[in-house]
Amino acid sequence: MDHSNDRVQEAHVEEWVQNKLAALRPVTEWQPNSEVGFALLSQRRRSRLVWRQRGIYALVGMIIAGGFLAFPTTRVLAGRCVDACVAGTNTVSQLLGIKSTGQPIHTVAGNRTVAPEFRRPDANGNSIDLASYRGKVVLLNFWATWCNPCKVEIPWFIEFQDSFRERGLVVLGVSMDEGGWKSVKPYLDERGVNYPVVLGDGNLVKAYGGVDALPSTFIIDKHGRIAAVHAGLVAKGTYKDEIARLVAE
Repeated sequence: MDHSNDRVQEAHVEEWVQNKLAALRPVTEWQPNSEVGFALLSQRRRSRLVWRQRGIYALVGMIIAGGFLAFPTTRVLAGRCVDACVAGTNTVSQLLGIKSTGQPIHTVAGNRTVAPEFRRPDANGNSIDLASYRGKVVLLNFWATWCNPCKVEIPWFIEFQDSFRERGLVVLGVSMDEGGWKSVKPYLDERGVNYPVVLGDGNLVKAYGGVDALPSTFIIDKHGRIAAVHAGLVAKGTYKDEIARLVAE
């Protein structure tokens, strides 16, 4: 038996195995780079998060739009409400009252413009005269019963009416419902709205610059001047901070 040939073959096999193992071993000079690794991981996580958020935003937007389209007579304003409360916001969390969609304007007292005056009956037939509230801070909110973001804000306004009443705040609502009191009164009773509400029309909307979105809110200082304007859903904390600042002036 020729053992020399066996040894040669075994040597070739061993060499082949060693070469394959060497190819699988890492280069000795290689060192892990944690910064690069974390950067790649963060990039991948951000990419997944962006696509996940986009999907959520689209779904919420379709749900809201679908709800608005159930009211054919108010589709124009509903579209504006969707534009202001969804497309114009940075995140859908704004629909939950987490982040402000509107920016306060005329915050310097000397640059504030006088709010257009009006006198209209409320749900009980009492005359509501904006001029009679001079010396108080007025939160004037344009809304509608079919506007979902408006439904988020109304409980806050009820709370503000109670908590800031003694400090000089008055909340006024302006309903833009085409059904008039027939639609609005049951809504106010059901939700226990504790502040005056009047019905709006084209003239009042025009006086306040068109009111291109619902909800739209004007915060008026003690001298009857517009101190802040918000179009779309605004964070509860934003309202609270602005009211606290104005009642202290």
